[in-house]
This record gives sequence, C-alpha cells and structure tokens, in this order.
Amino acid sequence: MNSRTTIVLALIATVASFGAVTFTTQPSLTKDSQNRMWVDFAVSEYTDVAVTIVDMRDTSNVRHLAAGMLGANPPAPLTANTLSQHIEWNGKDDFGFQVSNPEIYKVRVQAGMKVKLRNTVGDNPYSFNGTSNAYGGSYAAGSGSGGRIYGMIAGSDGSVYVCGTPGPIFHQHEGW
Repeated sequence: MNSRTTIVLALIATVASFGAVTFTTQPSLTKDSQNRMWVDFAVSEYTDVAVTIVDMRDTSNVRHLAAGMLGANPPAPLTANTLSQHIEWNGKDDFGFQVSNPEIYKVRVQAGMKVKLRNTVGDNPYSFNGTSNAYGGSYAAGSGSGGRIYGMIAGSDGSVYVCGTPGPIFHQHEGW
C-alpha cells in the first residue's frame, strides 16, 4: 500500500526597514516652469529604493517610476554614483494613460527594505530549500529535489504569505 505524505510549510515574510537608511532630503513631487513633474529625494547611504506615484484619494499606486539599488549601476531612470535622485514623471500611469489631475498625486519612496522571516507554520523551515529532509537525511545539491512553492499572497500589512512543501514529496511504503 502506497501513501503520499505532503508536509506543507507556510512562510510569512515582511518588508522591514532596519533604520540605518534615512532621507537627507525628503521625497517631493514638484512641477517646474515648463510643467514637467519631478521627483526629488536623497538618502544617507547606497541602498535599494522603490519610487511610486500614489493617488492620494485612495492611496492606490498609479505609476511605478523606479526600483533598484543605488550605486555604480542602478537601473534607469535612477542616476549612478549619487545619493540624490532627480526623476522626471511624465504624468502618465503604468498603462501609459495621462492622469487627469497630476496635482492630486504624491510620491512614495521606500528605501532600505529588507525581507525578514517572521513566522513559520508546519514542518522544519530549514528543510524548505531541499537540502535536508524530515527524516534527518540530506539531498545532494543540484539534485532537483528542493521544495516547491504552490502559492503566494500579499497581506494588507505588507506581509507576504508563501505556501509550499519542503523537499520532495515522500512516498512511504509498508514495512519502512
């Protein structure tokens, strides 16, 4: 008689700022004399940033302007080798449509974000990567026997919930 045992592991991660990064110039969204919209900010050290235009009526994200690590080789439109950023917003949303009234929008800049494991439910969280199993054995690296992620969902508090199985699905046989 064969039976299949599946161990489900739920990982709960959260985006946490560890306080080392600060804004030396607070984020702002301004319009110049030629009616161009600009996002300006500066941080205290090279870090990862995410720059988003937000509709203040319902706090929804309208435009994702930039995301990446500041430093020698950041993705466009971030400027390399500077902690101060000056990014143009063309007044369009993520779908390329012009917004009706750019003055009701604000900029949100997130800096120094880290992912931190907050909690696990189920089996040993260290077996999720497939390097060990629930029976105390281990799997060879690169053997393709790692855990599988079956679903992810974002919580309203910024948490990310991940559901999966650690390592392969074990087959138990009579007499083991």
